[in-house]
This record gives sequence, structure tokens and C-alpha cells, in this order.
Amino acid sequence: MIGNFAICWRSCTSQERRDYQSLYCGLCKALRHSIGALASFALVNDAVFLSLLLPYRPWCMESVGCLINPTRNVLCLPKQHSLIQASVWMNTVFVLCKYYDDVLDGSKSWIKNTIAHLFLRHYNYLNPMMNISLDYIQETMRLQFQAEQQKKPYEETIAPVCQFSSHLFEHCLADQTDAVLTRSCGRIYAELTALYDAMQDYVQDRQEGKHNFWATLLQEKNNAWDYVHSLIHQFSILGLAICPVEHRSLWKMIYWKNFVPRFCNLRKNYAVRTDDRKSKACYAEFRLHHCNAIR
Repeated sequence: MIGNFAICWRSCTSQERRDYQSLYCGLCKALRHSIGALASFALVNDAVFLSLLLPYRPWCMESVGCLINPTRNVLCLPKQHSLIQASVWMNTVFVLCKYYDDVLDGSKSWIKNTIAHLFLRHYNYLNPMMNISLDYIQETMRLQFQAEQQKKPYEETIAPVCQFSSHLFEHCLADQTDAVLTRSCGRIYAELTALYDAMQDYVQDRQEGKHNFWATLLQEKNNAWDYVHSLIHQFSILGLAICPVEHRSLWKMIYWKNFVPRFCNLRKNYAVRTDDRKSKACYAEFRLHHCNAIR
């Protein structure tokens, strides 16, 4: 269970909780049946969150046994549902992107490698549905890694991932009529998540002398925090424009009550750890914008 866009259980209504569980458990079941039991441990929360952008289609729920708690049954969407299929496709791509990124970085984990190879083994079955080849995934991660090693400007470093994410959104969310909005949403999603991960690793990367997206952005833009703030609001506007009315409340709750507050905390921690006075002065304003957006 990985990813940046998890649900905030304390802030959701009972209906939102049921809707999210039907998607989450449906994805878990589909991964187990399509790839194997171990695949459930590589479930990416972002895949559930992004599937909410697909059109709403009512479907009869089915009762299945829970892998984590075998003593109880849960209600979930069947694997034939379009939301579950899109979730499986995106989950597979996210796992493989992380796998190839770790390979390039030299990271070794036999558990991650074992699970990733399960997804690789079944990728040919999924590929005709997605029209995204393994070579395309490998090439994207290689270009990004190469740009990081050469310390290219921020826009050039982030470009391969943003382009790939735009294509992924276009293929996996193909039911959307406005392809321009979908591609733009994919681009901003990739940039936001890359910056979020970079901000988490900022201090450690500085100590180890590694390239960092956030460090590059700070060097190139005087108003880096304002740039991130604009990305957060752009993604919210595009997501709500695409998201069907039936999913909008759940989508907004996950985004504004879980992901954005954690971004706020990263900013606060960054200001404290680096003694960035500008960040300290702007943190209260950033927090105020966040609270107004929730209302």
C-alpha cells in the first residue's frame, strides 16, 4: 500500500468510506486474481484516487474475502468494472516505473524485485489494453535519470516524466471526452508527485550530494513556493473539471484533506530544518489558502 493520495478516514463521511472501500478492495482483489497474491502488497493508492476521474457507472457489488483480515467479507466492485480495470493498469505502470527507477539508482530489494517481476510477467496481457510498451517506460526513466546525472535545468529534467504521465492518463482515462484536460491533468500530477518526493528527500540528498528536483527548482525560481502553490490549485481545478459529480466529494476530500495538508507539513518542516526565513514567513499564508480551498 504505497502512494501519495490515500484517504483520510477521520474526515470522510460513511458514504465516502463505502465508495472508497469498494474501489480499494476491488483493486486489491483484481491484482490478486490477475497477477498473484503478492501483488496486493504493491497496491498504489494513487491508482484508486485517479480512477475516480472516470465516468460514474453503477454496478452491483460483490462480497469477497479480505486478504488482510480473512475473518470478514467486504463489498467491492467486480474486476470487470471500468474503474477497477483502469486502476489495475495504472497500478501496474506505477510499480514498474518505481522498479526501473530503483534499478537505475542501484537500489536493491529482493522483495520489491520479486513483486515487480510478477507485474512484468503479466504485462504482456495488459499491454494491448493500455498501448504503453515496456520500452517506453524504461526509456522514460532512463531519460529522467540521465537528465538528473547531467544536472540539466528543471524543465528539461521533469519533461520526460510529465510527457509519459500525459500519455498514461490519455490511455487509462480514455472515456474522457476532453483529451486536452486529461493530458494536462497527467502532466501536473507527475510534476506534483515528483516535487513532493523531492521535498521529502531534500535534506538527505544534499548530504549525499545527489541531484534533487526541489533543489534545482529553488535555484532557478525565486518564487518556487508560489510555483508549487499554483500547481496544487491547477491540479485541483483540472481534476474537478474532469471528475464526475458522483465522485467529486470523495476526490476533493482525498486531495484537500490528505495530500495538500501533507504538502503543508513538508513546507513547514523544510523551513525549520533549513532555517529558510522566507518559507517560515509564507507558511501561514500557504496554510490559509489551503483552509479556504477546503471550504
